[in-house]
Amino acid sequence: MKFINKNIQQFLLNRELNSSKKNKREFIAWDKAKSMAIVYDATQKENRELVHNWAQKLRNSGKEINELGFINEKKLSNMLDVRYGNEYFSRTELSFFGIPEKSRFNDFLNRKFDYLICLNSDSNILLLYFAVKSNAKSRIGFHSDHQKDFFDIMIKPQKNDSIAENLVLIENYLKIL
Repeated sequence: MKFINKNIQQFLLNRELNSSKKNKREFIAWDKAKSMAIVYDATQKENRELVHNWAQKLRNSGKEINELGFINEKKLSNMLDVRYGNEYFSRTELSFFGIPEKSRFNDFLNRKFDYLICLNSDSNILLLYFAVKSNAKSRIGFHSDHQKDFFDIMIKPQKNDSIAENLVLIENYLKIL
């Protein structure tokens, strides 16, 4: 049954992604960008802390940052440190077929961010869904042949897949564009 649900989820998410990939986008220079969203796999505490610390650094420089982290568990833990500008979701907030419940995420998806940064180097289709469906002016993600239609800027991730190094890489790259 799990295999069937996974295949249906893959089909439905791919259909949603393909219907959205042609949206017009525009690029804003890093120093002019005011608002950003970061979507990432927040299952590991270390990843949550690294992303939140980077987001806080960006907030301190005057940018409005929203974090959306997916925790690959059935329920969210009460131990999560929910702070201003970050939110988490788990498998509970997905439909029977593994599709994000749109009403729960409408505010995030409709917000007009200058950048949406997708820290998805392992092809997590749920994170890709939020990147593609977002109302961001520019979508930034890691290079992957099967994701090339979904991002405006693609950056080749570090070989060791370190989130800390990839965050620095993204920031440095965007600063020179």
